[in-house]
Amino acid sequence: MNDVIDAAAPPVVAGAAVRDTVGRLAETPAGDAILNAIGLWKSYGADVTVLRDVELTVREGESVALIGANGSGKSTLLKCLVGLLAIDRGEIDLFGCRVRRDGRGAALRAIRRQTGFVFQNHGLVRRLCALSNVVHGRLGDGGSWLAVHHAIAPAAIRREAFAALDAVGLADKAMARADELSGGQAQRVAIARALVRKPRLLIADEPAASLDPAAGHEVMHTFARIAASGTSTLLFTTHDMEHALHFATRIVGLRQGVVALDAPAATLRRSDLEHLFA
Repeated sequence: MNDVIDAAAPPVVAGAAVRDTVGRLAETPAGDAILNAIGLWKSYGADVTVLRDVELTVREGESVALIGANGSGKSTLLKCLVGLLAIDRGEIDLFGCRVRRDGRGAALRAIRRQTGFVFQNHGLVRRLCALSNVVHGRLGDGGSWLAVHHAIAPAAIRREAFAALDAVGLADKAMARADELSGGQAQRVAIARALVRKPRLLIADEPAASLDPAAGHEVMHTFARIAASGTSTLLFTTHDMEHALHFATRIVGLRQGVVALDAPAATLRRSDLEHLFA
């Protein structure tokens, strides 16, 4: 039986992604909460506390930017939310299921099937083509063919993988090897690999950090289109204040492992965020 957290949501939330007249994502009423994190603590060893009593609620249809300086706990928080790292204290409820502190259990596998995760280092298999890399997004669904090549995957999976590449604007690169792609193209393939899972929640950890400004902006536009389509809820980390302001409906700021800001992006300016990086 699923263990569900019964907790009130924070008072400041934003909604689904819709463009306003200046091009940023504007607010519309959000849906039900799909993620509740309450009182999270995480340390590395006895002396390094990374997260301190963190609370976070994400609602269906939101595009949430998690910002802060290097070392503020952003990446650690994302990994804790999906059980990639075990928390020391606190509770995490995702899609109505309790994420166990030790990062194990059947409920966690079910949670991960509804979640797509894009890492800063895209992690593509360099010798395989873009389409095969996207097909690998279905790993965990069963079938030894997944670890080999797109050509021997079921036709339905191949069609879904191609559609995911088309959604990120790379249908014409389906047969290109991953090591022939630019950094921005490789990151968009990683997004397609996450999308082929049809995730309710799409998580991205600094998706533009390793890219040049033009490629980074292109990748963030891809995420914005996904958010605006309403197909996934988006949670991404960034240290780029402009990306947070223009590609999120809500901004949550971490400073030294503590939530120091939680507000709709439309109500904020760059000057409101600078204290997080001081």
